[in-house]
Amino acid sequence: DFVFCRPDARPFVPQWLLEKVCYPALRKIDVEPGTRTHGFHLLRHTAGTILAEVSQDRQKVKDFLRHTQMSTTEGYVHEEAIEGSEALAKEIFGRGERVN
Repeated sequence: DFVFCRPDARPFVPQWLLEKVCYPALRKIDVEPGTRTHGFHLLRHTAGTILAEVSQDRQKVKDFLRHTQMSTTEGYVHEEAIEGSEALAKEIFGRGERVN
């Protein structure tokens, strides 16, 4: 049930994941992590923003993030970041077309 877990299925300690996985990955792309500003939850916001750009379908984003309220989803889609998200999606998925 855990996205990140040990081989025996026990969960990792969240701080260990931040220090050993998340923060080094951020530093590798020249992003200096801040206290309580850069963590795994940030990936949900990034995924919501990218999906909103490439799909142009907020309902699809809501369903993907498993939100019950559209107002919650709107908080995860960052309009100021949407312009570059299609290029980022192309880098991640190797294609630039919209998802329908």
